[in-house]
Amino acid sequence: MFSSPEAATAKPVSSRICGDSHMAAFIRGFPWSGSALGSIEQWSDSLVSTVNFMLGSPASTILMVGPELIVLYNDAYLPTLAERHPRALGMRGDLLWADAWDAVGHQIEAVNATGVSFKHDNVLIPVERNGIVKDTYFTYSFSPVFESRDNGIAGVVCMAQDVTAAHQAMLDLAESERKLSATAAELNQLMSATTDAIVSVNRNWEFSYLNPAAIRTYAFGRNLIGKRLWEEFPDAVYPGSPYVEHYERAMYENKTGTFEAYYPEPLDLWLRLSVFPTDYGFVSFSRDITEEKRTASVLLQTEKLAAVGRLASSIAHEINNPLEAVTNLLYIARTEENLERVRELLHTADDELRRVAVIANQTLGFHKQASRPREVTCLELFSGTLNLYRAKLNNSRVQVDPKRASQHTIVVYEGEIRQVMNNLFSNAIDAMPHGGKLMIRSRNATNFRTGEHGMLLTIADTGTGIPVEKLTRIFDAFYTTKGIGGTGLGLWISKDILARHNGQLRVRSSQDARHHGSVFTLFIPYENPAAIALREQQHTVVPE
Repeated sequence: MFSSPEAATAKPVSSRICGDSHMAAFIRGFPWSGSALGSIEQWSDSLVSTVNFMLGSPASTILMVGPELIVLYNDAYLPTLAERHPRALGMRGDLLWADAWDAVGHQIEAVNATGVSFKHDNVLIPVERNGIVKDTYFTYSFSPVFESRDNGIAGVVCMAQDVTAAHQAMLDLAESERKLSATAAELNQLMSATTDAIVSVNRNWEFSYLNPAAIRTYAFGRNLIGKRLWEEFPDAVYPGSPYVEHYERAMYENKTGTFEAYYPEPLDLWLRLSVFPTDYGFVSFSRDITEEKRTASVLLQTEKLAAVGRLASSIAHEINNPLEAVTNLLYIARTEENLERVRELLHTADDELRRVAVIANQTLGFHKQASRPREVTCLELFSGTLNLYRAKLNNSRVQVDPKRASQHTIVVYEGEIRQVMNNLFSNAIDAMPHGGKLMIRSRNATNFRTGEHGMLLTIADTGTGIPVEKLTRIFDAFYTTKGIGGTGLGLWISKDILARHNGQLRVRSSQDARHHGSVFTLFIPYENPAAIALREQQHTVVPE
């Protein structure tokens, strides 16, 4: 039934079939004389014209001719036939597409019988491919081929395109959109449920999104979408503004940042803002930390009271010894008849009272210097606090080994730094209940991570040391190594005080039998907020 083009060249072929396409050669070489159509020379001019039109068309086309619906097709239709080619040429349409005939046969027969046309898009038609029936989607049309002589119907032309891949892509896209929509709905629900205020700003500094919490926090009934940030919040633009600094770093340098901001009355609100760069600008997350700040303030006050208690106890011990001495000296003086001896006793009593006066003045320093910046030396920082623990040091048989290499002065909030010293000295003495050595050092230093120059103060003891599992937590609030004897706030507050000076508080400790004890180091940069505040005070002009 089928002859190859090579075989066809061995005998005359019809010149009525035009073109040099693959299927033109097959049709010319096909033994049509043995088919219901007869030889090509017997075909009507309209049929030949239709076949030639089909072969020249880039569209995937199949032609079914006559009552038997004999099949002809062009090169573009070959992918649709797959393994059915080349046996499909000259077959009856109902036999060729037996697996799909239930779906389309009645339409083809209607066209061939009545001349009506059909067109369908993305129709599911089961087709057998390589022995397996697969769901295949087609976009196709059926049109009649008329004979020019009597307007009779010569056959059916079908333009068909396998759109299975495109249909699957549309299904995948629809599924992706469904999932994206579900994700968006879930994300929107999350954004609406969170108490964090979430704001998105685009590259034009325009608000592009605010969640409900952000609308409550910032919008105050305004519609901010599409509005420019700095025009809506001009009060946030001022020298040193953390908003400008962190927002511009996120926008132009692709850097994240976190800062805190306070909104005074009538809001009385503290916020912690985290800023994250995006491809379209940046997103900020604001969290209400007002209660956290209030709790921290209460904890700070609690620690201050505890520190006052510890200080009062130390002062009481320091004052008690000279007062007892004065009492004894006055008693002896009252019973002494030798006037010169009485003078000696009173002179000694006066010295002891001077000791009491020094302790009282140093104690007042904690209050007077708590909130004012002051320029001090490391000797003043150490000795002023250490004098309050003389009696406790002697009673605990703790030897003090001071070495003060730094003669440089530094500006600090002295009362706060003395509070740190008071806490560290007290802890060191408590760590040596059976005696030991308290080593005090100071030197000029550089923070190589930041390049800052400053003063490094070291307080070391030869006590029992701190266990490794506790060492990582000693700066946590309420964590104490002293059991019920400690508040767990001292080191937490001390670290916070150093942070307010842009400084650092670090610790090393060992429980080794030969080398045991703890070393606390305080680094305070010379250029810190206290130094800046003092310069501003000195440059302030007081009006007459």
